[in-house]
Order: sequence, then C-alpha cells, then structure tokens
Amino acid sequence: MYEWIKSAHSQGIELAVVEYPAYFQALTEERTIAAHNAHTDPKTKEFSQFYLSPFGISSMLDAPIWVAGEMVGVVCHEHIGSAREWTLEEQNFAGSIADLVSLRIKGWQRQQAEVALRQAEAKYRSIFENTAEGIFQTTVDGRYISANPALSRMYGYESPEELIANLCNIEQQLYVAPSRRAEFVRLMQQDNAVSGFESQAYRQDGSIIWISENARTVKDASGTLLCYEGTVEDTTKRKQAEAELHKAKESAEAANRAKSEFLANMSHEIRTPMNGVIGMTGLLLNTELTPQQQDFVETIRSSSDALLTIINDILDFSKIESGKFDLEQHPFDLRTCIEESFDLLAPKAAEKGLELAYLIAPQVPKTILGDVTRLRQILVNLLSNAVKFTEVGEVVVSVTVHPVEAISLERLQERQDELLPPEIPWDKYELCFAVKDTGIGIPEDKLDRLFQSFNQVDSSITRNYGGTGLGLVISKRLSEMMGGRMWVESQVGQGSTFFFTVIAESVPELLQVDIDNPQPQLAEKRLLIVDDNATNRKIVLLQAQSWGMLTRAAQSGTEALDWICQGDPFDIAILDMQMPQMDGLTLASKIRKQPNCQELPLVMLTSMGGQEMGTQAAEVHFAAFLNKPVKQSSLYNVLSRALGEQSIKVKQDTPKAGHKQDIPRLAEQLPLMILLAEDNVVNQKVALLILQRMGYRADVAGNGLEVLQALHRQSYDVVLMDVQMPEMDGLTATRRICQEWSQSQRPRIIAMTANAMQGDREVCIDAGMDDYLSKPIRVEELVQALSKCQTGSVQGSSALKDRATAKINNGQQKMDKTAIDREALESLRDMAGENASEMLIEVIDSYLEDAPKLLHTISTAIAQGDAAALRQAAHTLNSTSATLGATTLSKFCKELEAIGRAGTVEGASERLPQLAAESERVKAALQVERQQCQG
Repeated sequence: MYEWIKSAHSQGIELAVVEYPAYFQALTEERTIAAHNAHTDPKTKEFSQFYLSPFGISSMLDAPIWVAGEMVGVVCHEHIGSAREWTLEEQNFAGSIADLVSLRIKGWQRQQAEVALRQAEAKYRSIFENTAEGIFQTTVDGRYISANPALSRMYGYESPEELIANLCNIEQQLYVAPSRRAEFVRLMQQDNAVSGFESQAYRQDGSIIWISENARTVKDASGTLLCYEGTVEDTTKRKQAEAELHKAKESAEAANRAKSEFLANMSHEIRTPMNGVIGMTGLLLNTELTPQQQDFVETIRSSSDALLTIINDILDFSKIESGKFDLEQHPFDLRTCIEESFDLLAPKAAEKGLELAYLIAPQVPKTILGDVTRLRQILVNLLSNAVKFTEVGEVVVSVTVHPVEAISLERLQERQDELLPPEIPWDKYELCFAVKDTGIGIPEDKLDRLFQSFNQVDSSITRNYGGTGLGLVISKRLSEMMGGRMWVESQVGQGSTFFFTVIAESVPELLQVDIDNPQPQLAEKRLLIVDDNATNRKIVLLQAQSWGMLTRAAQSGTEALDWICQGDPFDIAILDMQMPQMDGLTLASKIRKQPNCQELPLVMLTSMGGQEMGTQAAEVHFAAFLNKPVKQSSLYNVLSRALGEQSIKVKQDTPKAGHKQDIPRLAEQLPLMILLAEDNVVNQKVALLILQRMGYRADVAGNGLEVLQALHRQSYDVVLMDVQMPEMDGLTATRRICQEWSQSQRPRIIAMTANAMQGDREVCIDAGMDDYLSKPIRVEELVQALSKCQTGSVQGSSALKDRATAKINNGQQKMDKTAIDREALESLRDMAGENASEMLIEVIDSYLEDAPKLLHTISTAIAQGDAAALRQAAHTLNSTSATLGATTLSKFCKELEAIGRAGTVEGASERLPQLAAESERVKAALQVERQQCQG
C-alpha cells in the first residue's frame, strides 16, 4: 500500500493517550481513521511534528484492535510521499485485518486460559493429595462430601473413600463433645467462617486427638448455602507440650514462692532480735562507759545497723519475689519526698565534702498520688550508692515529666471517698528521675550485672564498700511496679547517672505553698549568688528567678568582690562557705568593708557538720545560715525574712475581694445538667469558661456519636449541639435523639453554628433542635436560650438577661481594619474574670496550633478539588477565628465555606493569597496579645 522503506518505518511504537487525545477519541468512535492528509486532518495532525514529518509520512489509514471491549492496539497503514486518497475498499480491508488480529488474540488468550486452568487443577490436585493438613467438604447436616488422604490418615482410615463411607454423622461419631459440632455450625451461620476452632475428636480405633479447624461456607450465586469446606490440623502434640509446660511453670512458681516465703520468714525472725540488739546498744551508749567500752558498743551498733540493712534488703526482695509486695496510694508532696531523702544522706555527703543538689522541672506536678515510702526508698538507695562511690565532686537529682493520659471519671468516682471530689480533673504523668554523680564510674562490660540479684560489678566492690548487691535489684523492681523502668549510663572515672521512671497521677492542690510562682515580696529584688559549684549556682539562680528576683551568679569570691567594688547594687547575697582561694567567710568580711555594704543582708551556705566559724562569723553579722542541700522552702523563708517580709503564705482557694461578677450566676436560680457537643478545642474552652462563670459544670462530647453514648449513660437537661462535627454531625445526632427519646424524656437541644446563613436556623429546627445560637457565643444569647429550659418564665431571668446584655453586648460587632477585634478579646477577658490572662494564653495557643493545620487542609482540598474537605476546614477556621475576634479572616473563611458548600472549588484558589496574608496578620496580633498577657 506504500513504498517499503525499512529505515523509515516505525515497526511498532507505544502511544500515550494524554499526548494524542483527538486521535484516540476518533479510534473509539470509528472503525478506521482514513486521514488522506495526515498533517491537516484533526484526528492525526497531533503526530505531524514528532512522527509524520521525520518519517516523511503524508497519509494514514489506522484501524483499532478491540479485545473484550478494550482497545489493545492499532493496525497502522502509512503512506510516504505526496498525500493520497484511501478508497473504501482499502478502509474495509484495514478494518478486516484489525478484526482478524483481534480474533487471533482472543484465541491465544483462550488457549492460555485453558493451559492455566489445567495447571491450576493439577496444582490443586497435588496440594489436595499431598498436603499434611486435612482438607474436607461436608454437608450442612454433617456428612462428608470429600476428604483428602491426610484427613483420612488423621482420623485412622485407610482412604478418603473409607472415611466418607463410615463417617455419616459427624456430630455423634467424630466429636468427643457433640456440642462442639453445634457450636461449629452456629459460628458458621453467624460469621460464614471459623478460624482455629479447637475440639477433641475420635479416631477410628477410639483414641482421642486434638484438632484445630479453619472453615468457610460455600454458597451459590443466589446465596443458598451448599456446604462447608476447610482444613483440619492435628494439634495433639502441641496440646501435650502446652500441658507439660504449664505444669512445669506451676511447679517452678511453687518452688519460687516456697523459697521466697522461707526468706521472708527467716528475715522477719532475724529482724526481731536485731532490733533488740540495736535498741539496747543505743540505751547502753547513754550510760557511763569507759572509752574502751564506748568504742566496743559503737562497733556493735554500727555492725548491727549494717546487718539490719542487709536483712531489710532480703526481706523486701523476698516479698517482691513471692508476690506479697503491695504499693500504697496516697497523695504526697514530691519536693518534700526528695528533700527528706537528701536529709538522710546529707551528713555522709558532708563528711566527704560532696555537694548535694536537686532540680525539679517547672512542669512537674507538686503533689502526686503514689507510695511515698517506696519512692523515697529508691531515691535513698541510689543516693546512697552515689555518695558511697564518689570521693570528689557532687551528686545531683533532677526530675522531668511528660503527661501520659487523662484518668477516667469512673476511676475518680471509685476513689472519691479516700481522696478528692471527682469533679476535679486529674492527670497521669511519667516522672523521670536522674541521679548523677562524679564517682568512680562503671565499666561498660559490667553494666549488665548491675541489676542481677546478689551481684555486684566485681568482688572488690563488696570488700571495699560492702553491700549485698540487692539494693539496685529492689529499686528496679519497685520502679517497674510503679509502671516505669530503670537504666544506667556510666563512664569509668567520670561518674554514673542512674535513671528511673514511675507513672503517677497528679493531685489538684486545694491548699498549697505558693512558692513556685513570682512572689511580690521578692520580685525585682537583686540577688548575688557566689558559689564555685556550677550546679548549686544554677539551682539557686533558677529558684530565685521563678520568684521574680533579678539574679547574678559569680563562680568565685574574687569575681563577686570585683562587681561590688565597681558599684553594682545588690539587695541580698548568698555566699558558699567552702570555696577555693577565698572562702565564704573571708568574702563576707571583705564585703562588709565596702562602702554601702555594712547593712547588705548576707546568707551563708554551708554543709551540715562543717567547721565552726567562731567569732569571725559574729563580726560579719550574717542574716541567716542555710544548710546544704538547699531546700526551696528554706531558701524562700530566709530570703523573705532577710528582706523584711513574711514567711511562706498558704494560697487559699477563695475569690478576690471586690471581684466584679460580670456574668450572671444563672445556675443558682436554674440548675441544669448540660452536655456540650463541640469538636473544636478552642470553642470547647470558651464555651466551658462561659458556662463555668454562669455556675455550670458541663460535660463534653466530641461528636454526635459521643452525644448519643452520653445520653444513654445519664440524662441531661440541655445539649449545646455544634452543627458540624466529624463522624456524626449535630443534625444527624439530633434526629437520632428525637427517634430514641420522647419529647418529655429528651433534653432540650440548642444548636451552635458559625454559619449564621440564610436558612440555617430553619434546617436546625427541622432536624428537631429547640433553639439556635450563632458563634461566637454571646453570653446574653446563651442566658436567654438556657432560661427557656423550664416551663414558664424563670424568676429573675429577665433581669439576668438585661444585666448580661448591658455589660457585654454594647452594639453589633463591626468589621475593623485591624486583624483582631478588641471587643471580642475584651469579652473573653470579662468571661474569664481573675483567670483572664491564663485562659486567653491557653485559647491563643490552641488557635495558633490548629490554624496552620486548617490552612494546609484548605489549600490541599482546593488543589485536589475536594469540596467537602474545603467546606469542613473553612467552617472550623471560620468558627475559631470569629471566637477570637479575627473578623476579616472569618469573612474570608465564610466565602470559602460557601464555595465548598456549593459542591465545587472553583474560584477558591484566587482567595488563598488573601487568606494566607490575613492569617499572618492574625497570628502576629495574637502573639502580641499573648506577650501582653504574660507581662
């Protein structure tokens, strides 16, 4: 049909549909494409530049090859030279060629399918005949239809045919417990399958085996049940092994309990006379003794103490091993627990000249629920080891924390008699303790021996330092019993750090010493800290800064003296006694000789058991002495007294005098059980705050499903229902409530939505809601809506509404050129009352965290053409922005929400730059507002 030019012929290529849309569209519509002039024909001119011209092709006659409704190729006839007209005969011929190719492909595919079918059948037959698992088909009434050789051997038959002929009633002949067949059938009817269904079965000779069945139902096209089919595994050997293992485990546990109980009994028996020895030697030391007798008795006493420590370790270890060790649960002050642990080790540390210090992160809860005795035991054990193995330097305890999970209301209610009212929220935390020393360290290859019973790093440890090696094992077990773990990091010659964690619940502070926050009597006071130990300087500096003091720390007496000589002013100074080159006493004497420093309060920081300072200290006139390690409460008291202020004040949980009651206490006249249905965190906080100021304590549900679950648990008078929520929206939830509860039994449902568009109120009312509030929530509107929740008018409700309206709603909110409407923020401040700054910071932080995510979702939804996602994200950002007074941003969000609501994203991308720019303005304005709240 055209001149054969081998070098210029394509000889078959692949074409992309997206690159040649007109050509492929024509192929789907016509039997052949007859392009007389392929360069100008609309169906083929797409090939001109990249295919026709390079090969010199002028005319094309192409016929598509169709197989099973799918185009699998094209038969191409191409003419090179001047354009030519394709005759009707040529076009029919091209189509016939394509049809022949299609038929040949279909025949080849059918042959391939037949070959594959034969191979599959052979493979299945091989598996059926040779697999180790039994394979079966049974009727529904319990007769075998087919079985493989493995199944017949499993049940003790010579062949599948013999099994099928003899096992006519599976329920009675096969199962040891006939009820298992009934259970098998029930599960198959319920789930259409079973997995790992275990039973005991009879073999032909009457012996019993354990079997595990996996099976499914077989149904025809109409859904009629035909039979059951599946596999069977003989699990007799596994069952026997499990029984033997269980028996061995019980024997081992019994032996371990017997050993532990023996150790516990023996420890108790030994403790009784040991306590007598220790007590009597104590009395003997108070009598008239010669020096030699005194030495003998003190030796007996110290040896008895050491022996009792070993006995106590064995007792604790045996109690843990025998499972008779119980932890107590009581609220206690964590800082006090740590300080009491330091009190026990401070004398030993002072004897060796070691610095003891602790540092608690600000986020750590002050009061926790747990076993203070056992926590102190872990700390004392680790501190004791640290002091024991450290000759020079310091031992420092640090505590950090992160929240684990919120505790359920049910658990709180279970404990309300022994602890605090359940309405006070508790949180669960993982506390991480680190005990760091500058001691001898532990070789890396010996670390794995640390936590083994009756073991130490090497035998020389016992000879040089004593101990059983049980202390760390007990501490590790205690930590694990408290939900945590223990590990160590160490380097030889540089020291070790032992870490342990515990899970504990924080306890709300009703009465708490308020010394962790800025203190008016200490704020802006200038404090000089002089200590050569960097850890001590850091701890005192951080504590003083937390009270609002202006601190400056010097690492030597010379440096501090230079500052004073330069005229740097200070209101008080804390001096460490033991410093190289110039000790604290010498520094104090030199400070007193400086002009204007005769009355400067000086506080001496000294170790317990340190040298007497004698008359020189009296001449300096110290304001106070502080023993190391420094307790926060002691430091606070000393600073307060030295600066002429009172000591620690206890914070009472009472409102400030004269505080204005801006929001009516509606709950006093109209008590209501309220459920707040809201998925947005910012809106939750604002709504809960308003309700709290009105005297209500509302429960929270995050979506419609949670609302239904809450209503099934208990009854509510009112549900404040957000309209748009994930999983189940407010409209659907309302319809479900109206279906499940009668008008007299169901709560009053008040809609909350940020839409406020034409027809929204009607949609809510039609769904069964009783009232309607637009966001951001206005107090006077909420008062009015809640006041309708009882028959007739509420006494005083009119006056309440008038007061709320007069105080808060001073006119319609208008669009402003600023990013944030100040009136909205001031309204939030009024709602929060005395906690305004804390609440506003919390709300702003939540908004600044959520807004970027929502903006990203909006951008992604527009890019992907997802109108529903655009509507949802824009609605949420609109709602939270309006709550914080970002009215312009809220307006942009409403426009995008309306576009998404129309089922499209068209025109949305043009609004993105405005949205992003306004979002940045809002972010900057809120950050400024946050800084002002902190200041």
